[in-house]
Amino acid sequence: AAQAQVALAAAQAAISTVIDRVATACCAKWEPLPDSPTMYADPETIYEELSAQPGLRLVPPVRLLRSDWIISRASQLRATASSERRHELVLPRRQELEELEPNAFYTAEEVKALPRGPRNAGFPMAVLAVSHSWESAAHPDPEGRTLVLLANAITTAQTF
Repeated sequence: AAQAQVALAAAQAAISTVIDRVATACCAKWEPLPDSPTMYADPETIYEELSAQPGLRLVPPVRLLRSDWIISRASQLRATASSERRHELVLPRRQELEELEPNAFYTAEEVKALPRGPRNAGFPMAVLAVSHSWESAAHPDPEGRTLVLLANAITTAQTF
């Protein structure tokens, strides 16, 4: 039990570090929250934010990256020595990533099908939201360090 607590504390510290550093550019543009305090507590409202709305918006304001895609991308980044290839593998802005790697993101339908937590806890879903300031004016994570930190934190968190 003590070993599990130490591992959990390490995972939480890693996630905190990543939260401070990683930009996933999850929102296409900032919009003020509506007055309803329960808006993001209702799953259907959340699914709407993950979907395009014909006639209203072409791009969903929120997108969720697949954790397996993040881990795979970071693994490829770690394995390459070529600076040109490393530059191709770093995590770009959301808008660029949607164009280059559309399968990196979950669809709203896939999110609906993801496993949930226990019923007595309200069937929660584990979602990690990450934001950080850019490392340079030209790129949020030019060397991929933040991507690797995020992948490490996700891998650690998935062991619990």
